[in-house]
Amino acid sequence: MKYFLILWFCGQFLLFVPDLNAASIYTWTDENGVKRYSNSAPNEDPKDVKVINEIPHTQADEEMSRQNSEKLEQVLEEQKAAEIERKQKNKKIDEEKKKTAIEALNKKVLLEKERLQNEIRRIEQLPTGFRRYKNKKGQTIAIRNSFSLAMKKSKIKEYQDKLDLLESSPEKYFGTSTP
Repeated sequence: MKYFLILWFCGQFLLFVPDLNAASIYTWTDENGVKRYSNSAPNEDPKDVKVINEIPHTQADEEMSRQNSEKLEQVLEEQKAAEIERKQKNKKIDEEKKKTAIEALNKKVLLEKERLQNEIRRIEQLPTGFRRYKNKKGQTIAIRNSFSLAMKKSKIKEYQDKLDLLESSPEKYFGTSTP
C-alpha cells in the first residue's frame, strides 16, 4: 500500500508538471508609448500590464495538429491534381483551337488556290493581237484587244507567283501568324 501511495503521488505530480513549466508573457506600454513584451514582469509599475498565460500542450493538441497536417496535405494534393487537370483541359482546348485554325486556313488556301487558278485560265483564254470584224458597210475593221502577248504573260506570271507563295507559305500570303 505504501508503494501504491508513492506511485499515485508521483503520477499526480507529473500531471501538474506542465502547468509548473507554463510561462506567462507580460505586455505593457512604457512611459515613451512603446509597446513592450517580456517573459518576466516589468520592473516599474505600469498601469496597463496584461498577462498572457501559456496554454500547456496536451496529447489532444498533438493529435489535432497531426490531423490538421494530414488535412492540409490532402488539400494540397487535391489542388495539385486540380491544377494538373486544368492544365490538361487548357492544353486540349488549345490543341482544338489550333486544329480548327489549321482547318480554316487550309479551307481558305484551297479557295484562294482555286480562285488564282481560275484567273490564270481566264487570262490564258483572252485573245491577243487584233480582233477583226466587219461593220455594216462590209468593211473589215481591226481592233486591238486589251491584252498584248507580253501583258498576258506578265499577268499570268503575277498570278503564278501568288499561287507559288500561297502553296509555300500560306501565313505569309494571308499576312497571318502560324496557328
